[in-house]
Amino acid sequence: MPARGLQTALSLIYPPRCLGCGGVVDADFGLCGGCWRDTSFIGGTVCDACGVP
Repeated sequence: MPARGLQTALSLIYPPRCLGCGGVVDADFGLCGGCWRDTSFIGGTVCDACGVP
């Protein structure tokens, strides 16, 4: 089975889930709209390596 076919089969068995709440999303490693809105992001100047402000 080609890699693309295997990926499609796995997506049917294990659909992509939101990393925040576990709800079904369109793409792997994504967040649903609600979790995206509720996520606070680091602003301002931060370390490029570790993200510490």
